[in-house]
Amino acid sequence: MPAPFAPLLAIALPESLRSEHVLWVLALPVLAAIVVATLWRSRLSEAGRAWSKRLTVATIVAFTLLNLAIFAHINLKPRDWDYKYFWLWGAAAAEGTNPYDRENLLRIAEPLGLSQELIDELACYYPPPSLLQFWPFGYLPFRAALLAWNVTMLAGMLLALWLLCDTFASGRRRDLAPALLAVALAFWPSSATVAFSQQNYWILVTLLLFWRSRGRPIGGFWLAVGVAFKPLTLLVLLHPLLHGRWKSLLAAAGGMALLTLAAVVVLGPEVFAQFLEREGISAQYRITQGVNQSLPGTLLRWQMGATAEGADLLFQSPWIVATMTLVGAATAWVVWRSRGAGEPFALGALLAMTLLVYPGTLSHYAVHLLPAMALLLVGLGCENESVERGPKTAAAALIAALAFAAFKATFFSTLIVWLAMCYEARRLERPSLKA
Repeated sequence: MPAPFAPLLAIALPESLRSEHVLWVLALPVLAAIVVATLWRSRLSEAGRAWSKRLTVATIVAFTLLNLAIFAHINLKPRDWDYKYFWLWGAAAAEGTNPYDRENLLRIAEPLGLSQELIDELACYYPPPSLLQFWPFGYLPFRAALLAWNVTMLAGMLLALWLLCDTFASGRRRDLAPALLAVALAFWPSSATVAFSQQNYWILVTLLLFWRSRGRPIGGFWLAVGVAFKPLTLLVLLHPLLHGRWKSLLAAAGGMALLTLAAVVVLGPEVFAQFLEREGISAQYRITQGVNQSLPGTLLRWQMGATAEGADLLFQSPWIVATMTLVGAATAWVVWRSRGAGEPFALGALLAMTLLVYPGTLSHYAVHLLPAMALLLVGLGCENESVERGPKTAAAALIAALAFAAFKATFFSTLIVWLAMCYEARRLERPSLKA
């Protein structure tokens, strides 16, 4: 590896992403300056704008290089999580054997030399339509599949970042695209997504495509594709449901039916019976593990500690289920009541709510907050028109979200963004702001 990449690789080692957050912590003052300069750009002098541009460009370059270094590292030295599981499920599907049979997965995994931790938790959690994303790579040897998968994930990242800037910082606001890109790249879950070979950015692509076309039936189809990647996207269907967009719901149902049919054709009808007969989540599954940054996971961790095991812990705590229901109901009310300038912020609140209440939310899933964070930074309203917003609220929420994420505490990032989105949605719907 060329010498210039050595320091970046040292930062990019897997252990860094687990415990050391030096680069993200050091970047916080710079990101705070970029956020403040963007929100109060009209008050900046020419010199201030010049310095803001330099900081923005430096941040984009630094984190682009970091992510490329992480990309190189995970291909040269594959990490345990998460692609080894993805490849095993794809390999089982490709050879026509049961991807939900633990013994079958252990047989396929023998050449990989899995760690005891991976062996203990080895199980397939995804429904059959979701296996379609892993199936083509299962025909390749592990190292070739890893490289092909990571290149595909990198392409998803580039597409998602382009869509993010094109959606929130185009036209008259094109000059804000660099600041938005800097915040997105320096958001810790972005680098974690690369390090864990996760599909978060492809899911973000589907969410952004839905965002752009949510008033048309095709928006529902994009949500169906997102659900096929990970089931948590299913909760976003509350938006067309509460706004009475029945054609979008029909398109979503049609998309899911089409993907289910594709799974039957490609994987065989027996895979659905295998899914229903599977043993379920492994006995060692811990919703309380630190990487789980959902609302129920965090509350259970506070109540029982980080070592409590079992997939049924959630149902032993009715107060936690009640809290999740309250958050979901409050979000649904905000979405239902927001029909004007606050509607995009209500949708941002819904994205944050899905991460809060979905029990399987992991720390790197917070990438899905980027549309809401972009809305705070750029301040777009309906039909891509500028809306009045509270810059102080936006600045505080963005900086706090970035800070908590730098320490991998993305539950608090999500909670803060959710609160800010709900507040802005209701504030912008007040009659005094509509006049």
